[in-house]
Amino acid sequence: MKLNDIKIENFRCFKDYTVSFAPGCTVLFGKNGAGKSCLIQAIRNLCSFIFSSESTFEGHFIATGIPDLKIKNFISSDFHFDDYTRKIADYASLKGTATFHNHELSWELRRTSKDKGRLQYSLYKDAYLRFADCVENGADYPLLVYFSDSFPHRKSKIDDKILPYTGAPTIPRGVGYYQWTYEASCTSFWEARLCNMFNLSLGFINEHDGDNAITDPAYKELKYVSDTLIAFSKKLPGNFVIKTITSSLESNSWHLNFRFGNTRSQILQRLPAGYRRLFSIVLEIASRWYILNENTNQPHGIVIIDEIDLHLHPELEQTIIAALTSTFPDIQFIFSTHSPLVITNINSNDGQNVIYKMTDDTIGPIQLRDIYGLDYDSGVSEVMDVEPRTSDIANLIETYLLLEEENEQELMNEILRQLNTLTGNEKESLRLIHKAKEE
Repeated sequence: MKLNDIKIENFRCFKDYTVSFAPGCTVLFGKNGAGKSCLIQAIRNLCSFIFSSESTFEGHFIATGIPDLKIKNFISSDFHFDDYTRKIADYASLKGTATFHNHELSWELRRTSKDKGRLQYSLYKDAYLRFADCVENGADYPLLVYFSDSFPHRKSKIDDKILPYTGAPTIPRGVGYYQWTYEASCTSFWEARLCNMFNLSLGFINEHDGDNAITDPAYKELKYVSDTLIAFSKKLPGNFVIKTITSSLESNSWHLNFRFGNTRSQILQRLPAGYRRLFSIVLEIASRWYILNENTNQPHGIVIIDEIDLHLHPELEQTIIAALTSTFPDIQFIFSTHSPLVITNINSNDGQNVIYKMTDDTIGPIQLRDIYGLDYDSGVSEVMDVEPRTSDIANLIETYLLLEEENEQELMNEILRQLNTLTGNEKESLRLIHKAKEE
């Protein structure tokens, strides 16, 4: 499934806003308050129509038995407040069009502010029934997953109904959508599951010759997910190319253990923050796809990643989007970023990719010209409208404060060291951090 466009009316900070999405990747950037978070939330709400369990619809509901998996309704704070008239909008509406299995889908999520009931299901009924008909007739379920700017450091609680699925080789398809739109991370579930699949099929994946050497369900899943992680790692700079993946027991818990090409090994949770985030993202994408469809087709669907540059070394910032899109060429990615190194290393690729600059009080984002290869300073000053040094310091402080909320002391120390190189000394860095807390 690929999202073509979204039209937003009276939702949060938007009175009337329209965005068209590229089939490959869409990158959003802008100053804080420009509406990136509101747009991402609108996309997540809009895509949730496939989880409807409306009793008047016939057929199988993918959400059946999966906790919290449902169509996203509007809440009171979603309705747009007009600062000039000081009135709350009468209604909120999200309209979307998408392409799924060669079918065009068009739907709307709409509710009036006075109505405390359900969404107007007649406005998304046709799209849902067409979607349901496609999957009932053999179409792969599309991947849907959102990775927030607190992923994977802020962990979610796994429901007791879901925990047994960490060890069962065959589980309901709908688990592939479990917590797909959460701000917190459920990577611990997918890590535990892959470890259990290793243990069920006797560990090392490279002990078996060929894709057909073993038909065991656990082995097929772990091979697909492990092969995807290894293939992705080969596209990254540095010394983090994965050679083998095993399960390792530490403190009565199983962890994924990566052995890299230079013979060192490390569990996922102890990797540098940037690599830990990237490998966790790929782990979830591959695992969710396999559970949804139990095949090794190229995954397709929509993946939203907020702050794709978070915790990344500049060299990784320059290559991360190319690494993800080449590993998953049929997935539609929607990224947000504050990094000029990210946006100046994206090729428009004849319309496959697009970069949008979001600003206040507009009816849509501004599409940038192809700026592929633009140097760093030009990217910061000409495109992002800030001085390079100021931008770097602000991003590091924002990251530091986020890590402080999660009590990630080791990562905080690393960010502080980077900040010190820009400010000149730790005293100045701490002064700026303290000032940011008060703002």
